[in-house]
Amino acid sequence: MLAMLNDNLRGKIIVYFNGKILKSVDVLGVFPLEFLSNLSFILLKRVYAADDDCVLEGDSGQEIFFITSGNVAVIEKRTRTHIRDLMQETYFGEISFFGDIKRQATVKAREFVEVLVLKRDDFL
Repeated sequence: MLAMLNDNLRGKIIVYFNGKILKSVDVLGVFPLEFLSNLSFILLKRVYAADDDCVLEGDSGQEIFFITSGNVAVIEKRTRTHIRDLMQETYFGEISFFGDIKRQATVKAREFVEVLVLKRDDFL
């Protein structure tokens, strides 16, 4: 449906929805709307199929993920413990993104999942 709109209107709608997602993140919510609007243009869209690994425990993390549809399971692989499920309008990967440490858990898609991805280099 977005493809049917002119570029200007499509851009405004994308900025609005991506900005809304970014504003919902506690740490990002303190930034001015103009900053978040500019940030929304550099978000990348990724899609994962059911049972795909979105991130793997122990990997280095340079990205934070914002779920726009679907849900994922957060699992600690070492102990095979299900930690929690995350759904639309939530995010994961923030510990590695902000803390520059290895991923603390594996995140696995429970169904088709669409996420917006922000790379640390683009944020800084």
